[in-house]
Amino acid sequence: TDFTESAVTLRGTVNPLDRWTLSLLVGNGRDDQESFYDDPTSDDGRTFVSRFDTERRHASLQSDFEITEAQALTLGVDYFDDRVDSTTEFDARSRDNVGVFAQYQIQLGPHRCAPSARRDDNEQFGDYETGSAGWKWAVSEHWFVTAGWGRAFGAPTFNDLYYPGFSNPSLDPETSNSYEVGLGWSSASFSIAVAAFENRIDDLVVYDASVFVPYNLNTARIRGIEKDLAATFG
Repeated sequence: TDFTESAVTLRGTVNPLDRWTLSLLVGNGRDDQESFYDDPTSDDGRTFVSRFDTERRHASLQSDFEITEAQALTLGVDYFDDRVDSTTEFDARSRDNVGVFAQYQIQLGPHRCAPSARRDDNEQFGDYETGSAGWKWAVSEHWFVTAGWGRAFGAPTFNDLYYPGFSNPSLDPETSNSYEVGLGWSSASFSIAVAAFENRIDDLVVYDASVFVPYNLNTARIRGIEKDLAATFG
């Protein structure tokens, strides 16, 4: 197997006003693969079998505006274009996704909040609304409490759907709800935090080890504890 993976991204920012920042990002990611059989009778010792190339083109425009020193608003739109080119015929060879999103950040005394919302229009799987909400409470000079919630969706990749011999074209997108609570302590040069989280996922894409193809698991739950330590020296 010969394969090439590449990713190129270009990002630029401009400030039309003192409190307003515009960011533009464009990029391209490729995964190209060719498969061969050993063939001692051929000139280069191999015979071509198949080709499977995938590509994602993406672009996004984001506007960040500082309303006051304690408030900020983010608005944006992004675009993805997935393509597959192969010696194998597929029902779909391309799809695009357009998403619009917004986030509002505010600080009220010792409390900081950041709600957000997003809507995606996926050419293959339809419309999805997602979002998140984060909260941080500075209980004292050093101690703080955090909590968060988020809802997400993830479309199966073209590899999951169409990769020859190891795919399932009947896959549905994943959807999830995530919850997290945490406690931390920080100073100018040191911080430590502990957070407990739970993710509840519908239609989780997993692989069947007996036949090496993906399928949707009806429901799944992931629970865990995350510990974070940071320090500055000098």
